[in-house]
Amino acid sequence: MNSGTLKNILYSGGAILALLTPFLVESTSPVAAQTTPAASNSEEQDERALLRADTVSNDEDTGILTASGNVELSQGDRVLLADTVTYNTNTDVASATGNVALVEPGGEVIFGEYVEITSDMKEAFVRDVRILLTDNTRIAADNAVRTNDNRTVFRQGVFSPCLPCKEDPEAAPLWQIKADRAIHDKEDQEMRYRNARLEFFGMPAFYTPYFSHADWTVDRKSGILAAEYGSDEFLGYYGRVPYYWVTGPTSDVTITPMYTANQGLQLSTEFRKIFENGILETTVSGTQADLVDSRGELKEDEFRGHIDAMGRFDLSDTWRAGFDIRRATDESYPKVYNVNLDDEEQLYESHLFAERLEGRDYFAANALAFQSLTDLVSTSRQPIVAPMLDWNHVSEPVWGSGFYELDANFLSLVRERGREVRRLSLGTAWNQSFMGAIGDVYNIRASLRTDGYWTNDHYPGSTSFDPQPTEGSDFAGRVFPQLSMEWRYPWVAQSEAFQQTFEPIVQAVAAPNFGNYDGIPNEDSLDVEFDDTNLFALNRFAGLDRVDKGSRIDYGMKYSFSTYSQFYSEAFIGQSYRFQENEDFSEGSGLRSNSSDYVGRVRIQPFRELDLLYRFRLDQDTLEFKQQEARFRAGIPEFRVSGSYMNFKETSESSRYGPREQVRLALTSRLSDHWRVRLFTQHDFVNDYFPRTGANLIYEDECFTLFAGFERRRFRNREIEPEDTFGIRISLKYLGAFGTDHSSGGDRPQ
Repeated sequence: MNSGTLKNILYSGGAILALLTPFLVESTSPVAAQTTPAASNSEEQDERALLRADTVSNDEDTGILTASGNVELSQGDRVLLADTVTYNTNTDVASATGNVALVEPGGEVIFGEYVEITSDMKEAFVRDVRILLTDNTRIAADNAVRTNDNRTVFRQGVFSPCLPCKEDPEAAPLWQIKADRAIHDKEDQEMRYRNARLEFFGMPAFYTPYFSHADWTVDRKSGILAAEYGSDEFLGYYGRVPYYWVTGPTSDVTITPMYTANQGLQLSTEFRKIFENGILETTVSGTQADLVDSRGELKEDEFRGHIDAMGRFDLSDTWRAGFDIRRATDESYPKVYNVNLDDEEQLYESHLFAERLEGRDYFAANALAFQSLTDLVSTSRQPIVAPMLDWNHVSEPVWGSGFYELDANFLSLVRERGREVRRLSLGTAWNQSFMGAIGDVYNIRASLRTDGYWTNDHYPGSTSFDPQPTEGSDFAGRVFPQLSMEWRYPWVAQSEAFQQTFEPIVQAVAAPNFGNYDGIPNEDSLDVEFDDTNLFALNRFAGLDRVDKGSRIDYGMKYSFSTYSQFYSEAFIGQSYRFQENEDFSEGSGLRSNSSDYVGRVRIQPFRELDLLYRFRLDQDTLEFKQQEARFRAGIPEFRVSGSYMNFKETSESSRYGPREQVRLALTSRLSDHWRVRLFTQHDFVNDYFPRTGANLIYEDECFTLFAGFERRRFRNREIEPEDTFGIRISLKYLGAFGTDHSSGGDRPQ
């Protein structure tokens, strides 16, 4: 042993500590703690490793250093354990034998019976190798050879991210890949196989002479994704083979060609990009296919496609902007080609906006456009809003708890065919709150709104967007003052076990009985659903085109009961009395006569596993239920049920839905640690049919996911008939997912 090595040997009891050349080190990380004064300069310290062994011997004739007995060799974050380690100073090669374990800085552990490696770790040989990655993925082989610090070849290799069976650890895992040769390319971050066999529970399921996938270090990597196959009535048999392309550190593109037996080729492209100040996601698709138009006529080889784009950007500390663009060449395309559209979605909305929020000021500029996705409403009659400007200001507290508000709105609305509207609205309000002598709370609000309308082709008093004959230009306006006072008096009763709260609420509103003139069009206040949430709203219309005119008194009682553990319940009932009838509300709204319908809610949550909510509206004269809505959630993860019930006897005159009554139920059960099942259904009582019914079976563990689902859908349009769909999705960790969907025409609802 040379003197430079001998002077760094320390004896401590029966162990020998030595600082040696780090033949197992890729980088030159410094030793964590300085153990001897021999480390005189940083470069020499960076090249040393710490060796612990029962005995160390040196053969000066052969230049071989041998450490044996509980050998532990460490440098930085890398540790080598073995029964025996020898180092040949002439060839600069080290070998380790007997229960060899190498712990890598990343946490991976390499096991072997014999390891031979160069000091720079660029060349290595391991016999009977087994590798355990940080996510419990396992690699095993008869031997492994590493070359050029990059390429590792496993002979007779086995790869599996599945955990061993707890009852029988020696049994084959759920799935594994066996290959004559498995090659790990560190630079390309890829695993490649020759003569690969995919096995499930040790049984061969698939063979390929060549196969590759991204390795465990990859977050994103370009390549072909798993294919998907299926069939339906309109497209026939179809197949998708997506290609994923990483275009940069914060961007990627997914290109998905889809071949259909009946309608040819469709191409879809998804682009995603993260910027320093925002995000962009865009999906565009198109095809040349048959089209059934709104008149039921078949057109061959028409271009059909869609765009679905979203962007959000922070322009400064106070400004942000964004857009949502959703458009299709025709209303049937999104549902025919299943482009991320909910079955109940009947409208595409495109939205461009910019907004500023600073202190107590808010400004927003919006532009909106809509496209109908049903045959019931023409897109040419949908409004195009550009621009809609809003400005709101809330002052600092003035005179104690008082504060004022300033609001401004400008709207420009046009259509391809029909009414056009320009609106300017200015409003101001004063708010004052104070507490009475007995603990009651008062809120007073005085407001004044001024609105001006410039219209074209508006027929006074008509709800039609497209009057015949068309009207010319006109101007209409209003000035609408309103004064309100709300009084609340909460009573609280407490004990050691529970707390009760009684809170009567009364609100008086004074306003003139005018304001909704025939010359003022109604674009944003067509429908009103009167319930417990808007009983005390000063304007029960959703928008600005209609005001809640006249004087009235709103009153209600709120009660809550809760324990200090889990139990909670609340109940509310209320009504509104108007001094004059308001014909601006429809007959079915519950607000047209002097006394409104009764509205209320009941909620009970006796414990965490049960939550019940019931909301209702009762006729003021007959106490007949006009509107009911119930929701419930019950159960534990092993068995959970949820559902809802909705019953609207009457709706507003502007609604195209008519009376509605339906129920939705869903049952979810966790059968075991890995198996789950979900059943769901929806029933329409008015039309006496089931719009959606289905079942899902899901298996999920650390390496494998299976989804099998059946669904019966009753949506239809001129190209889509009610259908039954059965699909299977299988996902293998690192390998990706693949699946198939098959649809068949179902019976039409009666």
